[in-house]
Amino acid sequence: MSIIRYANTEISLNLVMSKQPSNATRFKTAIYKTIFLICSIVMYSYSNAQDKGIHFDNNTNWKGILAKARAENKYIFVDCFTTWCGPCKYMSNIIFPMEEVGNFYNDKFINVSMQFDSTINDAENIKARYADAAFIFGEYKINGYPTFLFFSPDGELLDRKIGSCSTKEFIIIGTNALDPEKQYYTQIKKYNAGQRDSIFLNNLTLMALAAFDDSLTEKFSKECNAILNDANKSKLNYRLKQIIFSKELKSVGGWVNLEKWDNEQWYTYSNKIRKTYPLFAEDVLFDFKIRVYQTKNDWGEFTATVMKYANNKSVSSDDLNKCAWLIFTNCNDKKILNEALQWSKRSFTNQERIDPNCMDTYANLLYKLGRKNEAIEWEQKAQKIVIEQGGDKSWSQNVIDKINKGEKTW
Repeated sequence: MSIIRYANTEISLNLVMSKQPSNATRFKTAIYKTIFLICSIVMYSYSNAQDKGIHFDNNTNWKGILAKARAENKYIFVDCFTTWCGPCKYMSNIIFPMEEVGNFYNDKFINVSMQFDSTINDAENIKARYADAAFIFGEYKINGYPTFLFFSPDGELLDRKIGSCSTKEFIIIGTNALDPEKQYYTQIKKYNAGQRDSIFLNNLTLMALAAFDDSLTEKFSKECNAILNDANKSKLNYRLKQIIFSKELKSVGGWVNLEKWDNEQWYTYSNKIRKTYPLFAEDVLFDFKIRVYQTKNDWGEFTATVMKYANNKSVSSDDLNKCAWLIFTNCNDKKILNEALQWSKRSFTNQERIDPNCMDTYANLLYKLGRKNEAIEWEQKAQKIVIEQGGDKSWSQNVIDKINKGEKTW
């Protein structure tokens, strides 16, 4: 019996032992639990982010969205995107899920996210909207991504913006889309009704450019330039040039590609700019070309480009001063420094109200060329102008002190 009892006990013990996990099993179980916990946290965070961000109605067709907007008396926001667009992904992954963005857009708009390309992995709700996307693409002339369209509760297009932006900027875009004075297409209605004053045309030109409406940008800017005085004309053209430059630079991949820019790329790009913006083309191309040479540290070509451009009557004092300062801080070639000295002096010679910063650049170039006494004389003139204009003379005094001590000012 004892043997039997022992056998039974042994069997019983073996059964108990077989149910207890080994160290390896415990380790695997712990890993699985950890993975499950991490996945749960990620899924919860994703779900929570979706709850806090913009709520998109992606299951209703366009006619249904329009009917819903009329019934709720609510504006419509449409995000026009493609699956291959990097800035689109930035907006959808980073900006749209932000709580403050969701709070604003969910309160003010019916939000729609519309895909404008097709892939083999498209979900059924995406496929169901192919026809709607094609209609919006043609009807509202989508020419870049992401494009943001804003409609009234009655389905009338009020405003558009193109390109990625920060959280703050995106909320400002939405806020402006609700303000008739800042709605692009509402302002076009005023233009068609006959409004033509200079302030209105100035603002409308900038709005057209921000909306990537290139043909109307050209039209409005010509009309505006015809009635503006020289100072305001210069300000408008400078602002337009900067916006065009920034927009077009993004279209060719940003700063990263400039070091590898070649003649073929330049030919294609310059032809496009001249065709799209004939009024501003040469100024934009100048900015782009000197940026290429600056990135490549090719100060010889940089200087040749500036000297060629300096004879253009549309050249601004700011442009000349900026280029002269870049040469001063980056180049030691005396021939090039002397070239920069010429356009530096031009930057302030004909100014109605002399900018002491331009004169400071001139003085610094003189000093770098070894013309110390002249440099001090011009820096003192700059300092006098600063004082007359109610500014702080300490920055120019610092330059004068360094020159007197023979120290570098660059």
